[in-house]
Amino acid sequence: MCNCYKPGFSLYFIVTGGIYDSIAAIHRGESRLLRAHRGANFLSWHRILLKVLELSLQDVDPRVRLAYWDSSIDFYVKKPEDSILWTDKFFGPCRGDVIDGPFANWRLGLDPNETLYRNCGSGGTLITKEGIRNVMRADYHTDITDETKILKYLEGLHNGPHVWCDGWLRLLYAAAEDPVFFFHHCFIDYLWYKFRQRQKLRGIDPEVDYPPSVNNPLHWANATMDPFYFMKNSDGYLDMWEAEYEETPSCNNRLPNNCKSKYLRCNAKKKRCETVMVSKPAPMGLFGEQQTPVLKKVLPAGITFESPFVDRRTAAVKPLEQEQITSAAARRKRSVPASTGDRREKSYQNSFMLDGVADTSLWAFFPVNIIYKRPPGPIFDSKVVVGGTKVTDSDVYSPLYYENLKTSFPKTVLATNGKCETSGTGETKIYFQSQGINYNGFYKDFIVLDGKQALTSTLGYLAMKKPGNESSEAYLSAVDTCGRMCRATCKVKDTNPQKYIPCSGCVKLSNISPKMYGVDYGDAVLMTWNLDKYQGVPSLNQDNVFISFYCDYEPKWPWKL
Repeated sequence: MCNCYKPGFSLYFIVTGGIYDSIAAIHRGESRLLRAHRGANFLSWHRILLKVLELSLQDVDPRVRLAYWDSSIDFYVKKPEDSILWTDKFFGPCRGDVIDGPFANWRLGLDPNETLYRNCGSGGTLITKEGIRNVMRADYHTDITDETKILKYLEGLHNGPHVWCDGWLRLLYAAAEDPVFFFHHCFIDYLWYKFRQRQKLRGIDPEVDYPPSVNNPLHWANATMDPFYFMKNSDGYLDMWEAEYEETPSCNNRLPNNCKSKYLRCNAKKKRCETVMVSKPAPMGLFGEQQTPVLKKVLPAGITFESPFVDRRTAAVKPLEQEQITSAAARRKRSVPASTGDRREKSYQNSFMLDGVADTSLWAFFPVNIIYKRPPGPIFDSKVVVGGTKVTDSDVYSPLYYENLKTSFPKTVLATNGKCETSGTGETKIYFQSQGINYNGFYKDFIVLDGKQALTSTLGYLAMKKPGNESSEAYLSAVDTCGRMCRATCKVKDTNPQKYIPCSGCVKLSNISPKMYGVDYGDAVLMTWNLDKYQGVPSLNQDNVFISFYCDYEPKWPWKL
């Protein structure tokens, strides 16, 4: 089943009886979450959790079967957040407090004073058919549970909808409080079921294919599956725990009615079923234009799911942790013709939430250099002119027009998603962020550069926890508007001219001199630029730029570990 479940009496009973809260609480606790994520035990641990929920429901009604949400059905529509799935018929509202539908005013087991909250489309991505195909091309569990094999990494694919839904679903310790968690994980389990069926057809026994080389001892085959202490991790790979699933619907010209639901329609041209859309007019702005509602809820700090894939349509939407902008001027948002690919948007309002305290003074700032390499494909209106005639198949900035640049800008299969758009002006945005490693905190921003140029660079500023007696550690990353990860490079000490080499993007700030950060944004600007009032022209102090991101278009692994 998919996109078609509405809770009945059995779910009502386990909720009012506190059973659901107990099951959701299984997905909490630092040690337990480490055993359940980022490793070979991810799939089996969550399969057992699903079985616990299903058996609890069947204690009330033996006919109950868990249903899955195939989010790839929603991905390909224009605005997935306007799917009928996010109405009172199914999951309830996609943005804001969940006040309608079967989960209306649903109180959280971890805090009865809190209710469900979502902020769909703020980042990440729903699952794509391309992503599913990449997973199914793999042969062994080693391939789909290894986070370094990013395109085949099923857990990485799973992270996208957690980030896309945002709200409690993005917080690792609280995600299971929202019942959408189980619909989503049922689909991940369905994909694992399909993968195992394909293994059997290839002569591979999935029961004994537990990855033999696992760096994390918590994910070793013989480790105890906390809190299911009667099991080892490898026991979760046994067929006895596997459910049989109804196939996700598909259609084509010959079978236009094969979607099997009035809430799905057949896109015969693309040979796929798509969700029925619901018109949801946005509030009117000061000048009569439609605008996206400004969300205002700030949730507690905590480790969040992070998606290696980004749907470009979500990249400019405010993330969950941002607070309400109250002034009329700040809320103003003009509409821009979609044909240009341009979007006029506000700057980010970070919450500056750090270990449960929101305060900008707790954050240190530092410069980040962004280098962007123009991909082949787009042709801009700045045409080459030869003998008074415009050359229509190139533009004056295209590196492919110049023989001395062609070898450095090879034509290749672009690492991108199908929804990638190019601005007619060449305006390109790079989104970059820091995620705390030894602290709970997240900072996000973007810079704008001229994507018409063969190569271009600009500076931005990131923030991390200001180090005190202990150093602060964070993972830094950057992504372009097409969802391509940029490669981190770190400065080599005492090189002249400055040299940067590939690195992981994991950084540590300390109080030891020389400090490569500013105690606030103003201090970071002063350490980056020499503001000589007598010369009158600022000059860049490259020595204090310790990290640079190279945004290439080739499908290469972006990290150096």
